[in-house]
Amino acid sequence: MPPVKRRLLVLAAAASLVVTGTGCVAQGEQRDPPPPRRSASPTPTRIAIPNVVGQNASTALDTLRGLGFSNVDLNTVDGHIIVLIPEHWTVQTQTPPPGQIRQPRTKIVLGCAKNP
Repeated sequence: MPPVKRRLLVLAAAASLVVTGTGCVAQGEQRDPPPPRRSASPTPTRIAIPNVVGQNASTALDTLRGLGFSNVDLNTVDGHIIVLIPEHWTVQTQTPPPGQIRQPRTKIVLGCAKNP
């Protein structure tokens, strides 16, 4: 067989091994089983809601997000329209109340008052 055809044959065989993911296994040797697949939608964990009333709104957000809560809203309870800079606000109320066990996607609403 001419050297060019031999090279092409070797390259084709190597590409086949790469594409199919197969390799050479000695006769009688077994391959390791593939790792178990993770479920597409893992069971959501449940987390106890901490008491953040009295905390700086920014600190409260960090606390809740650090625990895994991702749906936290800041509302005002003192007549202002919107909470712009959480560092300038203090949490006065929270819903749901502290101590309840909820999923991370639970909506948590913090009622805030602007610091004087």
